[in-house]
Amino acid sequence: MDVDVSKRGALWNACARGDAEAVKSVIAELRVEGILVNQCVDRTGTGAAHLAAQYGHTECLQLLLDAGADPDKRRNDGFTPLCSACNGGHKECAEVLIRAGASLETAAGTCALLVGAARGGHVACVVLLLEAGASDERPYEGKSALEWAQERGHMEVGRLLDAAASRKRDRPAAAAEALLPTKRAALPPLVVKATHADDTRRLSLLPSVGLETVLAPQLAELFFADPRLAPGASRPPQQP
Repeated sequence: MDVDVSKRGALWNACARGDAEAVKSVIAELRVEGILVNQCVDRTGTGAAHLAAQYGHTECLQLLLDAGADPDKRRNDGFTPLCSACNGGHKECAEVLIRAGASLETAAGTCALLVGAARGGHVACVVLLLEAGASDERPYEGKSALEWAQERGHMEVGRLLDAAASRKRDRPAAAAEALLPTKRAALPPLVVKATHADDTRRLSLLPSVGLETVLAPQLAELFFADPRLAPGASRPPQQP
């Protein structure tokens, strides 16, 4: 169904101005005529939700979403209302959209969202996106979000993105370490008293698991000066 240009214009103007009462009024008129909010788009695919998010009018955006506006409605170039919010640095609008189920994926991946926020130095939006799981894995318009932030001198945004990248790099190593066997707790040492006058060493290397088990004949010489003095070995008679 074709939407009356005047009604579409009235809805767009209200969203651009942030006039929540006017938005309510136009939505009510559209409902009477059986027109969906999502049908109010121009030839570029831009809808009312894009405009409300672009100008940071959270209340208007919420009214549109409550009336059935698609939080993932894409323009012809793939941009969603969430892109509009992030580009403009409107964290509250971005939060509303994410709560409404907006995807972090765009035609160019999640990096497009981060780039939009990073290029403008919008710290709060960058934090929100990173916490929601956005990734800076591939470039958008030739550069990553980190590179855009550095190029434009947004140092705080750059630090956030660099720290997020470092955490992601460290995650596989941490996961691999978690798969390693747990180190055995150290057992209390057992001091074995020398049993021969020539054996002056004190053995504190043996775990308390029983000498007969540990001191197999082939290991005895590692611990005793005289292998014949290992447990169970016969002892030579003492010289008078």
